[in-house]
Amino acid sequence: MTRGRFAALAALCGAALLAQGLWIPAKALLAQQLLERAWGRIRAGEVAVAPWPWADTWPVARLEIPGRDVRVLVLEGATGRTLAFGPGRLAGSAAPGAPGHSVVAGHRDTHFAFLRDLARGERIRVERADGTSQSYRVTDLAVVHERDTHVLADTDVPTLSLVTCFPFDAALPGGPLRFVVRAEAESSVEAQPTRRRSARSERKIVNPQAPTGTASTTQAGAGIRSGQPSDAS
Repeated sequence: MTRGRFAALAALCGAALLAQGLWIPAKALLAQQLLERAWGRIRAGEVAVAPWPWADTWPVARLEIPGRDVRVLVLEGATGRTLAFGPGRLAGSAAPGAPGHSVVAGHRDTHFAFLRDLARGERIRVERADGTSQSYRVTDLAVVHERDTHVLADTDVPTLSLVTCFPFDAALPGGPLRFVVRAEAESSVEAQPTRRRSARSERKIVNPQAPTGTASTTQAGAGIRSGQPSDAS
């Protein structure tokens, strides 16, 4: 290969890499704009508006952390495709902001990277599709094994659990540990003292292979494992 041809090939490869590097953030920005547009239509009264024609998900709520620069749309479902664009509601759990236990999974290095900085007592605000909102207070921060599905079980008070992979700075994604932020609706939090991490969770961290003894459904059990796919976290 002549020097001229080699230089041309190198320039072509460089241009291709540059184009790819610019396309990824541009694609992410376009996706967020389409998601915001779909959320606006849902807020206006439409139901399950797909952000693009082939999408199998749609926005179901907006999650905000007052005092922090955090505003993310929560999407329906927690599949690998969905989590690439935003945190997703685990199928079978309550809708964010609704009565019951809502479980939302997200990637530790993108949309849920802020979880590592949250502290007990902080407020999480959930905006619902009907324009109303529900505030929660963080009551518990815990690291559990993916098999410890009791963290997904039904609760007696309105609860929001945010789940991501752990550790946050792991070199490789897809490990067995999960970081769980649990928050209760403010009306419930005010009536109850802040809870400490349960001894059960401590046992699971020490002995992650032990049976969970949870009464949650099979779908929920699979969710804490598949909520953070092995190809990205």
